[in-house]
Amino acid sequence: GGLVVSGEMATGEVVPSKRVTLSLRCRDVTKDTAVFTFIDRDGSISSAAVRAPLPPSKSVAVLRAASNRANAWPVVLSLHGTGVSANSQADSYKVGNAKGGYDFGVAGAWVVAPDRHGAHNWEGVGRLTALSALFAASDASRAPWLTAHTLGAADEQAVIYAGHSMGGHGALHIAVMDPDRAIAVMLLAAWVSKEHYGGANTIFRFDRSTGHTDGALRGRLEASVSDNAPDLVIGNIAHLPVMIRVGSDDATVAPYYSRRLLRLLTTAGNADVTYDEVKGQAHWWWDTKKPNDGGCMND
Repeated sequence: GGLVVSGEMATGEVVPSKRVTLSLRCRDVTKDTAVFTFIDRDGSISSAAVRAPLPPSKSVAVLRAASNRANAWPVVLSLHGTGVSANSQADSYKVGNAKGGYDFGVAGAWVVAPDRHGAHNWEGVGRLTALSALFAASDASRAPWLTAHTLGAADEQAVIYAGHSMGGHGALHIAVMDPDRAIAVMLLAAWVSKEHYGGANTIFRFDRSTGHTDGALRGRLEASVSDNAPDLVIGNIAHLPVMIRVGSDDATVAPYYSRRLLRLLTTAGNADVTYDEVKGQAHWWWDTKKPNDGGCMND
C-alpha cells in the first residue's frame, strides 16, 4: 500500500518518490464540518472549513430574506485568531443539546472558515484568501448532489463577516473593504489597527530615532500602511448591523479596543451597534450564562 509520485527531470529521467502513507478523514459535508482545498488568488493551494446550515428557526427568518437568490442561504465568513485552525474555528459554532451532545453550525446560514497564517494576518493577501474561500465554497455548494441534501447553496452576496481576536480585526478589515456583499458584522475581541495593537508596531512611539525623522518621510511611511487602517473608512459599514463583544477581563485584546470601535461606529452615524462587554470573561470562553450555551462565538 501507499502512494508513489513520479517526477520527470529536465534530462528526461523519471524519478519516483519514496512510498508514503496518507491518512484521509472522510466527512459527510451535509452534517459534519469538512475541510476543502481551493486555488487561491496567487495560484497556490489554500484550505478552509465549511459547515452546512442547521434547520432554520423563527429567529433566522431575516437571514433567509437577506439572500436574494433562490435556494440559497447567507454565509458566516468566520476568521480565526492566532494559532486556531480553520476546522476549530468552524466547530466553535456549537451549542449543547437536550441529548447531552452538541449541535454544530448556524441555523439558516453556512459557515465558511478560511485558513490563513502569517504576519499579514487577514490584511492584504489574507483578505484575498478569505474572499477566495468564500467564492470556492459558494461554487461547491451548488453541486446538485449537495443541494439535494442541504437547505440550499451558499450565497456569496449575503455575508456575515465574523471573527475572533486576529480574526476580529480581519472581519472588520474585510467588511470596510468589501461592504457591498455584507448583511452584518460580528467583531469578537477585535483590535482596530495593527499599528496600534499592543507592542506590534511601536516604532513611531518609542524608537529613539523618531525625533530625527523628517515629517514628510514619516508621513509617507505611515501612508504606506494606511490600507490596513479600517478606522479611516469605518463609515463604509455605518449602514450595517454590527455586534461588538469582548470579555471584561480580556488580557490579550483589552476591552479598550472594542470600546474604541463602538465610539468610531457611533461617531460615523451607525445606529445599529450592539456592544456586549461580558463581565468576568477573558479572551475566550465556552459558557456565557450556562454550560454549553455557545460561548463567545455562538450563544
